[in-house]
Amino acid sequence: IVSKMQYKSHIGISDTLKILIENANNGKNNPLIVRKLLKVVIEDIEYEIYLTQSYVENLNEEIKRLNVIKKYEDRMNKSKKEKDKNYYLEGINLLLKENETLENLSLIFEEYKKAYETRKAIIDNLYNEIKIIKKLKV
Repeated sequence: IVSKMQYKSHIGISDTLKILIENANNGKNNPLIVRKLLKVVIEDIEYEIYLTQSYVENLNEEIKRLNVIKKYEDRMNKSKKEKDKNYYLEGINLLLKENETLENLSLIFEEYKKAYETRKAIIDNLYNEIKIIKKLKV
């Protein structure tokens, strides 16, 4: 269904399943096949949740890393001695990844937060989709 209807996610797939159930009740589709299809779709949604959750955990780790960098930057800016400033700058440079700089750090941080919140919302919507599908009766 996902590939046939060109869904990018399983969010909203329950509407299509409702049509299939209606067709099964009218004799157009085999009810046994539709019941099995519901189980397969739930398994697919659970897998999508798993993958998205893995990505969310990765984003969370990146956000934690960026928070440490921000903390080091604050301490570096408050330091009076050049030796202390260099110490914190070295720590920052160890934590920065490719294409990350102190100048673009806040932009990257906001992008990670936005991606994190978006994916969390997707997970919530997928769980809601499972609840809707489990209430469907063939």
